[in-house]
Amino acid sequence: MIVPKIKSMLKTNGIFLKIYMSHLKDDPIASFSYSLVKKLNSNYNGASASIKDLTTHYFDNPHMDSFIVDIPFTKEKWHGRIMASRGVMASMNSELLVEFENEHFNYLSTLPDEFTIKHKVFLTYYYMN
Repeated sequence: MIVPKIKSMLKTNGIFLKIYMSHLKDDPIASFSYSLVKKLNSNYNGASASIKDLTTHYFDNPHMDSFIVDIPFTKEKWHGRIMASRGVMASMNSELLVEFENEHFNYLSTLPDEFTIKHKVFLTYYYMN
């Protein structure tokens, strides 16, 4: 496990920062993209594994904070981000991938070349004594 190695590298009064970032479900572009993923891949369960990791603490006395940020994307970068998700390339067969790409590109063609996607950034600080 990596946690003992991290703990051994931290100096007294050192800080380990865990960062998790996720798009907001009410962002219309992200909402469409992930609805399409779910439509074609009914086994996709979103960020459940990440949420579990976010709430599992391997260090004592976690300090948590979060904030909202607009992250800029182009059509190509957003498509690449979605393709890299567990619900697409990691779990769709080649026929579903083609269907996903066609529908996703069709939707993206209606958008401006550049846009932002709202994300929530979660920070968890652990202080080593």
